[in-house]
Amino acid sequence: MDALWQLFGLLAAWGARVGVVDVGMNTEAATVQARLGRRVLSGLHASYSAGGLVGAPTGAACASLGVSVRDQLAAVSAAVPVAAPAVAIAALAGVLAPGADRLDRATRPSGVAATLE
Repeated sequence: MDALWQLFGLLAAWGARVGVVDVGMNTEAATVQARLGRRVLSGLHASYSAGGLVGAPTGAACASLGVSVRDQLAAVSAAVPVAAPAVAIAALAGVLAPGADRLDRATRPSGVAATLE
């Protein structure tokens, strides 16, 4: 019976964490949408779902091949800093105004994202 309560506590903590992250992501997405002046929130939600649809079978395939979780996390930790800026740049390509040679201030990466350019 103790294991059931431990599972309940773990799932409650996980759900709270996911909720906090979800609120943060949606708040940031709403800010981006407002700055762009066009609807992009549904596309961002679709991208999040696509990540799950790609990640779940990839993780399952790695598990079936005997790849350890540590090795999977190491591979993802190496791939994401390389792939994320490329995906972001491709996604923002449509934001560039015709004839513009740079992103406008509202969509220019800042902070950590700017260092990855």
